[in-house]
Amino acid sequence: MGKSALEVIAEETIEANCKDKNCIQLLQLIVDGEASEEQEAYFKEHLQDCAACFKNYRVATCMNKL
Repeated sequence: MGKSALEVIAEETIEANCKDKNCIQLLQLIVDGEASEEQEAYFKEHLQDCAACFKNYRVATCMNKL
């Protein structure tokens, strides 16, 4: 199965604007409900300083509710 449009956009935005390359995987784990508490805490703290990840997190969580 290929990547969703959301995954492609998130990867492109995060790769272009975020120094932490683990964020793409963390975002997907969080959206899928598979992230550990530690992973979620790390990512949510990271969101305070990273506009690209914050934007993608908001989009991903909104899309996940559809």
